Amino acid sequence: LAGIEEYASGVSRLFSDESRCEVIACAPQGDDIVVDWRLSGGVNLGPAGLKIKPYVVTTTFKVREGLVCFQEDEFSIPGWQILLGAVAPWLPVPEPAAPVEELRARVTGGS
Repeated sequence: LAGIEEYASGVSRLFSDESRCEVIACAPQGDDIVVDWRLSGGVNLGPAGLKIKPYVVTTTFKVREGLVCFQEDEFSIPGWQILLGAVAPWLPVPEPAAPVEELRARVTGGS
């Protein structure tokens, strides 16, 4: 993708209006920025869309000369589990990520 507008447009088309991206933590790591966040909601796939079970994403923004030049995402669960949880939500896989407040408390050492 070339530019923030194309990226934002693609994200907007993929995720439903009920989807949420909740930041757990954000910190510099050397010259990069690392953000942990919880994704929940649904995706606009198929005629009715699919609900996804919440999971955690770690995004590393590679920063060079003050600008983000690359984004890398790591998921807390494998992609096949994300898909399985969406198409067969009655299965116990994947286990949904904890609520964001609990995840933030784990990072800050709170209870």
